[in-house]
Amino acid sequence: PSMLMHLGGYLEGGGSLFISGAHIASDVHMNGQDSLVASLLKYRWRTGNASRKGGFYFMDPGFGSYADTHWFNTGIDPEIYTVEGADALVPTDSSATTLIRYRENNASAAVAFSGAYRLIAMGFPFECILEALDRDQMMEKVLNYLTGQKENDQD
Repeated sequence: PSMLMHLGGYLEGGGSLFISGAHIASDVHMNGQDSLVASLLKYRWRTGNASRKGGFYFMDPGFGSYADTHWFNTGIDPEIYTVEGADALVPTDSSATTLIRYRENNASAAVAFSGAYRLIAMGFPFECILEALDRDQMMEKVLNYLTGQKENDQD
């Protein structure tokens, strides 16, 4: 509760947030914090262990093509830890949208919100995306989204 209170102050003060992790919704659900997270972070737990294969695709064409499959690690890799159970999380209401879906079952893997503040919450760890180029491109798009910049904007 204390961390959520601090995050709320940060977001309501104009901050932006990118959250990723295999249990960002499951842990909240187990701790009975669904309502607080839903109102602040705009997502709700749907299920744990939502992806065994690690394939995902983007729903927003600004992030990538529906036809392209990207992968996070669910196997043994000497450099990237294994995601044993990714969360499916869904938008709280119509103010948020599903940004990413798992390829194997179309469950919602990430939620985006743009309102008084901006955030992206992703049900698997960003750092476990297998291809470095995919991680780099995705982080660029996440940062552009969070800062309200368009892809072709320059400083």
